[in-house]
Amino acid sequence: VEIKLTNSARSLTNIIGRLNRFNIQTKDEGENPYELGHDDHSFWVRDAKGRKLQIDFDLNKKDYHRFHKGQQEPLARALGISDKVQHILDLSAGLGIDSVFLSQIGFKVTGFERNPLLAFLLQEARDKTKREDLEYLEFKHMDSGDYLPQLQLQVPTSAYFDPMYPKKKKSSALPRQEMVLFRELVGDDFDSVRILREAMRLPLKRVVVKRALNAEPIIDKPTYHLKSKLVRYDVYLPIKS
Repeated sequence: VEIKLTNSARSLTNIIGRLNRFNIQTKDEGENPYELGHDDHSFWVRDAKGRKLQIDFDLNKKDYHRFHKGQQEPLARALGISDKVQHILDLSAGLGIDSVFLSQIGFKVTGFERNPLLAFLLQEARDKTKREDLEYLEFKHMDSGDYLPQLQLQVPTSAYFDPMYPKKKKSSALPRQEMVLFRELVGDDFDSVRILREAMRLPLKRVVVKRALNAEPIIDKPTYHLKSKLVRYDVYLPIKS
């Protein structure tokens, strides 16, 4: 991935080294679809059409300081909080919204993100925050499907998977501009079945897939599902060998 740095980003300490960790190269000459900048608080990415995406766990109250009901949250129940699950693998971290939410509830969370720009933004946001409720949140820049076969579980663990929903053919309202850019970066998750199958091979407590209310399951009929007002959580109980 190649990006153009703004002066604000270029002036930061060891910015090239930090980007190299995620295989992000800088290119100032010629056309470049993405630009990386930094304000007083955090990094942002902007595309050629001016759409901007920024991840800040401290200042973005709407996405990263959500009210929750603790163990009564449908997602927490789906993942097995009452079954003493301690660790959650977020197989597609994206903007980190659900990873942060699950950490707020009390889980240890490992979020996987394979897009280098998003992985960079997530890690920078994690490194910057001093929030105590995110102490046990970490991110890995890699394909979760590649990592799962080598995973050794130490504590009761569940997996959470929120693949990109297919684009709607018609929409009455345009999505938020940052979501348009987000979809542009990650694309559709055409290998959702592969990742989910890999998760099902592990001795996990549960594998939970987030779906639109009327969407078909990704694979097989789930063991059961839980619904909230806007989404459905398909719960799979892996077969014990």
